Amino acid sequence: MRLEYEDIKNKHSGTSCYVTLHGPSLTPHIKAIEEEQKDKKAMRISVNDWFHFFDTSPDYWVFSHSQTTIESCLLNSGTWKHFKYPPRIMNEVKVPVLFADSVDLTDYGLIEAELECDYLGYDQRHFQGDRCVEILKNFRNHYQKHGDYDFKDYGNNPVMWAPPRMPAWGFGNGVCCERIEDRLTIQEELQKISGHNEHYSTGDTVALHAIAFAIIMGFNPIKIVGMDLDYRKGYAGKKDGDTKTPMANDDWIKLEANLLNDLKILHESAKMLGTTIEDLSDNRFNIF
Repeated sequence: MRLEYEDIKNKHSGTSCYVTLHGPSLTPHIKAIEEEQKDKKAMRISVNDWFHFFDTSPDYWVFSHSQTTIESCLLNSGTWKHFKYPPRIMNEVKVPVLFADSVDLTDYGLIEAELECDYLGYDQRHFQGDRCVEILKNFRNHYQKHGDYDFKDYGNNPVMWAPPRMPAWGFGNGVCCERIEDRLTIQEELQKISGHNEHYSTGDTVALHAIAFAIIMGFNPIKIVGMDLDYRKGYAGKKDGDTKTPMANDDWIKLEANLLNDLKILHESAKMLGTTIEDLSDNRFNIF
């Protein structure tokens, strides 16, 4: 069944939750998290290829990737060898899937015909319902007029426009803009709920959207695990004790200012709602 924000908003108010990412600091917590799930002491939001690390399914599964899609999970046709999905895994585990339909362009006809679990498609780039070209045109007009990156028209957040990040919205042909509906982006939804004067950026990691969903769903406290934000460290230990190869590319380091600001906005948004977030990860930001 297709879900809307109203179906999940404050649905788990006051329930403890783990948001699990795949950095190596996840490894020592895996068994304890699964035990708390089993004993119904906490729920779990996981991302991407969580099944490499856990023996049990999460309570929610979050995607924000154009290479890892609902279609690839249904048809086992992933384009990245990094993500290898067991055939039709979504229909096997039947947990709600929260996916960025502004980057995952799986046809909704296929989803409605084939997907057997609940799902929520969220937009994470078309702020104020504007098409990518309109957003970029407005930014360009600001820059040409003022000669700076202090652009606040979308989310009152100039950090996400500063070099070297300047967002590359869209696929270059506007195909993602066909998914624009009469709805808020996930960033705007959280901003509306919390009353924060800023919203976070389009996001440099799925972790941000998973945390945002945890806040929107009312989980409290929220514990973040495995958000190490340093891909040179590799990944958490797999179930067989192996680890994934570290990513040699360290371009993500250039995005630290934006990541730091996004995490700050999430932390402040949670505090405004009385939500406690604890970060059990191994990263140097120490925001939470």
